[in-house]
Amino acid sequence: MNRNFILEQSRRDNTREAQITPHKRSVVWGILTLILLLATLTVAAQNNYSPCYTNNMAKGDAAFKQGRYSEAKTYYVNAKKCNGGNPTAAQQKINSCDAKIKVQKEAAEAKRRAEKERVSIITEGVAEEDIFSEEEISSEESAEDEFIEVEIQEDNLDPVRIYTEEMPEFPGGEKAMQAFIDQEVKYPDVARKNGITGTVLVEFVVEKDGSISNAKTKVPLFPECDKEAIRCVMAMPKWKPGKDMGKPVRCSYQVPVTFRL
Repeated sequence: MNRNFILEQSRRDNTREAQITPHKRSVVWGILTLILLLATLTVAAQNNYSPCYTNNMAKGDAAFKQGRYSEAKTYYVNAKKCNGGNPTAAQQKINSCDAKIKVQKEAAEAKRRAEKERVSIITEGVAEEDIFSEEEISSEESAEDEFIEVEIQEDNLDPVRIYTEEMPEFPGGEKAMQAFIDQEVKYPDVARKNGITGTVLVEFVVEKDGSISNAKTKVPLFPECDKEAIRCVMAMPKWKPGKDMGKPVRCSYQVPVTFRL
C-alpha cells in the first residue's frame, strides 16, 4: 500500500511540474521580448537624432580626424545645443578636443623653449670666439651686412604665426572681450525668425600694431549670422599684439561668437 501511495504522489508531482513549466517559459520569453524591444527602441532613437545634431557631429568628427581640434570643438558645442541630440556624447567629444588642444599647446611651448636654448647656445659660442684679424673682421662685417639684408627681406614677408611666446590679447582680457561681443553683436532678424542658434568661429589676424585683419568664418552657422560675427570682430578695438623674442609679430587667432535666443 505504501508503494502505491508513493507512486501516486510522484505522478501528481510530475503533473504539477508539467503544468508549471509552460508558465515559466512564457514568462522568460516575455522578458526576452521586452529586452529586445527596448534595444530596438534605443537603436531607433539613436538613428532619429535631429539633423542639427547629426550634421554638427559629422562635421566635428571630420575636423577632429584632420587635427583641427578647435574647429571640431565648435561643431561639437553646436551639436550639444541642438534639440533632439545626445548632449552627453557631444560633451565627451568636447573633452577629447580640449585634451588634444592642450597637447598641441604644450608641444608648441616645448618647441619655443628648445628654439630659445638653441639661440642661446649659438650666442654663447660667438662670444667665446678668438679675436679676428682686421681682414677677418672686415669679412665678417660684410657677411653681417648680407645677413641683415636677408633678415630684413624675410621680415618684410611678415609670416602669420599660429602660436607665439606671448599670444595676442583683447584689452582687458577674455571677460572684457566677451562683454564687447555681447554688447556689439546684433541678432539678424531672419535668424531670429527661423530660431537659428549656435556659435560662429571667426578666424582673423592680429597685426603687429594690434589691429584686426583678414577676418573669416572658420566654422559657419547661418549666412546672416556669419556676416554679423565677422562685422563684430572687425569692430573690435586694437589688441595687445603677440610677441616672439620680445618683438611684435602677426598672429592668427580664433574667437567664438555665440547667437542665443
